Amino acid sequence: MFETEQGGSYLVVKSAVEAAAWEYGTHKVIQAGGFIFVSMSSRAAAVEAARVLAEGGSTEGFNLARAGVTNTVTKSESSLGHIFRDATGHVNPSTVASQNRYISLFEEVANNPANLNSNVLNSYQRTAGGFKGYSKIYRNGQQVWTQTIDGTIFNAGVNIIPK
Repeated sequence: MFETEQGGSYLVVKSAVEAAAWEYGTHKVIQAGGFIFVSMSSRAAAVEAARVLAEGGSTEGFNLARAGVTNTVTKSESSLGHIFRDATGHVNPSTVASQNRYISLFEEVANNPANLNSNVLNSYQRTAGGFKGYSKIYRNGQQVWTQTIDGTIFNAGVNIIPK
């Protein structure tokens, strides 16, 4: 995500498919200079950011944050132990192969902007900033959810009853 000096923000996405997912709601999608921009606050902010970069301008005039972050599960004992456990909303597969399938599923859900859902965050995470929640409801009615910060999936699971 990038923020303009005017306080607007925009996100650079990687594909037209990803951009189409953002076109719902108040987000505006703009293509310029080989980039696809998604306005997070206003069309004017996205237009200005697109214009500057399309004209070969520097992003130095912008308050630059991470863009194009890929959310991944850290495969450490503590991370995996927190995600894979016997607790409501979590899963506890018995094999490494099953864990890897769930990790792939969690990463797929957490890397689709259409799956953003703050309802899977707790109240602290919603107000603290930097946290993002993602979820997807599958045909069986179950909700796969993830919680991320700075590209790291630190909590994930499956809810039988969606939040």
